[in-house]
Amino acid sequence: NGALKSSETEWDQYLTDRKKKGYNTIQFVTTQWRGGDMDREGRVAFTGSGRIELNIEFFQRLDQKVDRINEYGLVAAPVLLWALPSITGRYLSPGYYLPHEEAILLAKYMVARYGGNQVVWILGGDGEYLKAYEQHWKEIGRGVFGEGKHQGIVAQHPHGKSWIGKAYVEEDWLDILGYQSSHSTSQGTVDWINKGPMVEDWDQIPAKPIMNLEPIYEEIHENVTALDVRQATWWSLFSTPVSGVTYGANGIWPWLREGESILNHRDAPWTSTWSESLKLPSGTQVPYARKFFENFSWWEFTPAHEELLVNQPGDKNYKEFVSILKSPDYKTLLVYFPSRLDISIINRLGLVYSGSWFDPVNGTSKKANFKAGQRILDFSQDKDQDMILVLKAN
Repeated sequence: NGALKSSETEWDQYLTDRKKKGYNTIQFVTTQWRGGDMDREGRVAFTGSGRIELNIEFFQRLDQKVDRINEYGLVAAPVLLWALPSITGRYLSPGYYLPHEEAILLAKYMVARYGGNQVVWILGGDGEYLKAYEQHWKEIGRGVFGEGKHQGIVAQHPHGKSWIGKAYVEEDWLDILGYQSSHSTSQGTVDWINKGPMVEDWDQIPAKPIMNLEPIYEEIHENVTALDVRQATWWSLFSTPVSGVTYGANGIWPWLREGESILNHRDAPWTSTWSESLKLPSGTQVPYARKFFENFSWWEFTPAHEELLVNQPGDKNYKEFVSILKSPDYKTLLVYFPSRLDISIINRLGLVYSGSWFDPVNGTSKKANFKAGQRILDFSQDKDQDMILVLKAN
């Protein structure tokens, strides 16, 4: 809701904070939807259904917000058609209630309007893109982006724990395979990130970026911790070839001000205002992942925990799932420890590694001490938090 609800001063405050912390992409919804029924001025993007009429003043105001994102050196990621087909407020979401042709026309209008900006298009938001809706959304995607004349790349944002990678393998208009792991720390959710269909399919389908577009939000539940958010972030980055990840805070996405509640969502009185949410710990910590991976040829890394771990702690306790990424020549290994753990790694090529520990809480590194040159390398992570071990061959 940031682009819909914020004042110019608030938007600048938010973008300044995000740029400073190392974010590079800003997601926002481009029309009224179930979580925001109008903009700050009380306007909606369009009216009607079988016949729609655009509100140009709504888009003129939105123009300034989109331009401002780019002026800060950030990429705009507009969600064109919010689409959740169930739950309260679905009647506000154009991706749910607009007829087929009108949905295409509305999306094409927004693509034309913001095609001069630096953008990553998110066609649908929180939608069901399989089952009875699969052909509907494939045709919308082809209708909006199928000619290939648009600037920018295209993603889909599915509802929780939905994977469309295989079903959409022949949809050339879809550039990013997004998924949503949802907002839980339960075994079902953690196992879905680490062992789910994305993990099984990534090397069986044409190569495209795969990324978690909605891991658990900070403050979405009263007991969510910074560690919970970091674990979902790093597990997601290590579960498939590295591409990217999203951070969300439960007070920022609805752009909450003092005394407000979230439209069409359950009451969450513990949630901070949007401005106070800028100070939440994970909001600072998650961008350290970007700074960390920029030290490597990250696009070459592939998951390797099944190949290189002697024993997987996550088989006994799902919260202790250890993830490994490797470079093609095995000369760089990255190991994510979600907690205090002892593990053993197979040194496949008998290389001599030096090591360092990266701390995702503060973004610092220190030397790792271990017995190098062995066929089995033993490591102890003794901090009561998550850590990343970096191994480089000499």
